[in-house]
Amino acid sequence: MKCSPWQVWYAVVKNEENNEVKSRPVLIIGTKRLIAFSLKMTSQAPRRGDYPLKRWREAGLDRPTAVRFNRKLELSEKDLVHQFGSIDLLDRLEIQEILDNI
Repeated sequence: MKCSPWQVWYAVVKNEENNEVKSRPVLIIGTKRLIAFSLKMTSQAPRRGDYPLKRWREAGLDRPTAVRFNRKLELSEKDLVHQFGSIDLLDRLEIQEILDNI
């Protein structure tokens, strides 16, 4: 697989509620064979339990962005459109701590 943990990718993500497909940023948190484990990212106001990136510009994002932990995504390589950034070490450490506690 061409992606690595802590990279930010645009990916084609299917909405479970209405089967709508949308291109959106995702944070890769791991890979296994042909699956990329990732978390949805959003520029909407953070909800309870979301992690607002402190260094979103350094991650290649053009606006404040939060990582959502409410649902892990399992994406195939064909769902990944292109990489455009990586998460800064400060944000990596805090996101990893959250992942370790859920």
